[in-house]
Amino acid sequence: MYKTLFDATVSKAFRLNEALLQKHPRSHKIEELTPLQKEIVTLCLAGGDPRQHPTVSTAARPADALSRYRASILRCLHVDIDIPWDRHQAMRHYELRQFLRFPLPYRPCSEIADWSFGKASWTAVIHRLDDAFGDAIARASILIPNRLSNLLDEEDD
Repeated sequence: MYKTLFDATVSKAFRLNEALLQKHPRSHKIEELTPLQKEIVTLCLAGGDPRQHPTVSTAARPADALSRYRASILRCLHVDIDIPWDRHQAMRHYELRQFLRFPLPYRPCSEIADWSFGKASWTAVIHRLDDAFGDAIARASILIPNRLSNLLDEEDD
């Protein structure tokens, strides 16, 4: 459960499951793109806005066109054209992926267990949340189990 929560919060916020580049993509990888994708990525790497590319800006649905090009460029080059290139480079994504890892199994020492994100403290928090908000949580979404404490039984750590 803890790994699931970590992935849903920290990993998602920092996009740790994606290997975003911070250095200029290698030329042989750029060559794998279509000519139009190359134009768009070249514009982005030069600091331009992909939304201003004529093919995107004149499309019947510019957002859909951009999304299509973004997905294929991201898949091939690990460059998100929605993020300005100077910011993309400054993200230090590689270092974040090395630093922000979930330590399995995580067992804090007894002195800090009550203040740590770990089984000793989280189990009690889940039960308190169930007592206080269980009915509201159950009504809120079919994706959440009737009681959060049911999650404790589903996972070992």
